[in-house]
Amino acid sequence: KDRPKDKPFLICAGFAKPHMPWLAPKKYFDMYPPDAGQLARVPPGAERELLKQDRGQSAGGDAAFEWNEGVTDDEARMLVRGYMASLTYSDAQVGRLLDALKELGLERDTIVVLWGDHGYHLTDHGLWRKNTIYHVASRIPFTIRAPGLARGKSTSAIVESIDIYPTLLGLTGIGPGKLDLHGRSLAPLLKDPATPWPHPAYTSAGDYHGIVTDRYRFAVSPTQPRTLFDLQADPGEWKDLADDPQHDDLVKDLEARTRSAWAKAR
Repeated sequence: KDRPKDKPFLICAGFAKPHMPWLAPKKYFDMYPPDAGQLARVPPGAERELLKQDRGQSAGGDAAFEWNEGVTDDEARMLVRGYMASLTYSDAQVGRLLDALKELGLERDTIVVLWGDHGYHLTDHGLWRKNTIYHVASRIPFTIRAPGLARGKSTSAIVESIDIYPTLLGLTGIGPGKLDLHGRSLAPLLKDPATPWPHPAYTSAGDYHGIVTDRYRFAVSPTQPRTLFDLQADPGEWKDLADDPQHDDLVKDLEARTRSAWAKAR
């Protein structure tokens, strides 16, 4: 409110929630009944036991080698409810910012980007927190509102966090100039969500590096087995196809693309 009114402005507002600990004012917990927290799906016949490559992946110390870090199902549901309350608390703070833009008459002239820097395990595969190569830990919420763009549209195209900066340069008319940017402007998708977009996303967690296409997620590690999941047929990532002979050519292609991209980024 105290900014120079004749100059553009940039606000970078980061919210710690829903990072742990899951604390929030009581009214946000009251929004959810005691049984609101739900465990992630475990397919019939699947064992509730961490895979070898998943053991020790979280920050839970010795407990990181146990399913759900050793907490009971009832305790896990209670924790998930705490996550929901913390997330809603953070969402309310975003609402305060948006309300302020509206009150100041800036709503129609301001670009707003809402995004998260990582996903999160909430008992998915018996894990908590972030920093795994699973899709649930690398996929993020990402919304852009900008003047002149239709609201309420979405796209299934694969995009990356590194696309945010070049997108803002494009939307503001600045352009990248001589900068060598790794990302690309999403302006074409914002104007038409059906625009062909053949670009994959690249991920990294622990010593895994991977690639995500419109159907598959592949990852390679110097110490762990390769992984390949069909995100359309198996969104929960329970059936690893990396050793399936029918996918040999696909594995070779995705591994080559992953290693090439990682070599360029180092």
